[in-house]
Amino acid sequence: LIDVENISRDVDVLRNEKFDWLLIDCPPLDLDVIENSILKSDAVVIPVRTGFFDIDAVTPVVEICKRRRKRYGFLLAAVDSKMPKLTEAAMSALVKDGPIFAAHLRYLQPYILSVQRGKSAAEIDKSCQPEIDQLWAEVKRLTSLSSNVLTMKSRAAS
Repeated sequence: LIDVENISRDVDVLRNEKFDWLLIDCPPLDLDVIENSILKSDAVVIPVRTGFFDIDAVTPVVEICKRRRKRYGFLLAAVDSKMPKLTEAAMSALVKDGPIFAAHLRYLQPYILSVQRGKSAAEIDKSCQPEIDQLWAEVKRLTSLSSNVLTMKSRAAS
């Protein structure tokens, strides 16, 4: 993890150092940071929960991606298996605005604990590994294995 102070400069430095991947996790409400990150990105992953307010909140990020001609995809996060109709409604609403990853991150305690423990969900519970592997494969397809700079709108406040 590297704290980025100047997105443009720091991304260029890391590109010159030949990093294979750079993932930028943006604060959810700072559109200046999000737009600067999108400008330097090859692709954008937009995590979104299935709630109505969360789906509406992605609109400015989608507009930036479209205006800047950046590839993007929606990642459904905190998907509750007990509410399939909510997930279906979210997918119906999002599909009009862009592609949705087939991989969904379930609403499970390991994902919540991962932030607190500084580990991945799969390190806490191995049952999370298949969906993480599926997501990673989709992220690689989205970037087409170009220079692999990704921007992710944080879901902390989503």
